[in-house]
Amino acid sequence: MRTRTRAATTPGDPDHINPTVWVTAFTIIVGAMAVVFDATIVSVAVHDLTTDLHASLSTIQWVSTGHLLAMFVMIPVTPGRRPHLVARPYG
Repeated sequence: MRTRTRAATTPGDPDHINPTVWVTAFTIIVGAMAVVFDATIVSVAVHDLTTDLHASLSTIQWVSTGHLLAMFVMIPVTPGRRPHLVARPYG
């Protein structure tokens, strides 16, 4: 009995996925996990922030919200800046 084996995919094959897509997907997943971990760390630190800074809970909630908003703004901006930071001059 013969079994059919499929040859390795080539770049022209419709089943081939560009390695750049895998790197991009991995980066997005790791970034999303970092945001969740960072938000968790800030949430866990709320009690210590209220006692150490002698602030009310509502003030510390604003700090947490501001932190998440800053991340919300910076995460989409950072990949757009990458080509400007690593671009090589022509010539």
